[in-house]
Amino acid sequence: MPLDEATFVPTARGLRHPILNIDQDDWGVLPPLMFGTDRWVSAPAAEVLGQARVRGVELNEPLLVVRNREGRRSAMLLGSGTWRWLNLSDDPQINPPVWPRLLENLVQWLTAPEDNQRVRVTPASSTFDGSESILITGQVYDESLRPVSDADLALDLIAEDGRSCVPSYAAFPSQIPLIELLTGMDRYD
Repeated sequence: MPLDEATFVPTARGLRHPILNIDQDDWGVLPPLMFGTDRWVSAPAAEVLGQARVRGVELNEPLLVVRNREGRRSAMLLGSGTWRWLNLSDDPQINPPVWPRLLENLVQWLTAPEDNQRVRVTPASSTFDGSESILITGQVYDESLRPVSDADLALDLIAEDGRSCVPSYAAFPSQIPLIELLTGMDRYD
């Protein structure tokens, strides 16, 4: 298989994916990878996070591909020579440690348990009496199950008789003291 040097170019989807959640503004400053010039086609369920740019031309050829299918995650980097990314300046202000961070994110994403509940809201207890304050915590997670710090989360509590109580709260994750809860709403499921 003939090889050529290719620059790693994140796709728009890749820049939003937790694997490429790296403090790297200019991917073009990274040394090129060795890339096979044979044509690669990703599976329909796969997401292309990075593409190859050869001699300044974006080829729409996948360079980093991930897939999450039937509870199994896989990733494939279709380039070699990532060791060159380690040979950049040791000063993280000049060049952040891209390769170790990319590997860490890949392993985190690949090994994160399959969990469809990326938004979790739980009370401190499952039952309460009418006089006690109810503490509720909530957290939003990304695909790698890392907490999302700037997520907005709204909570609407509904009593058995259909009445609703929308509590005021501080930013999640935090505890919400619900001092005055609707009468008769004494269980959380």
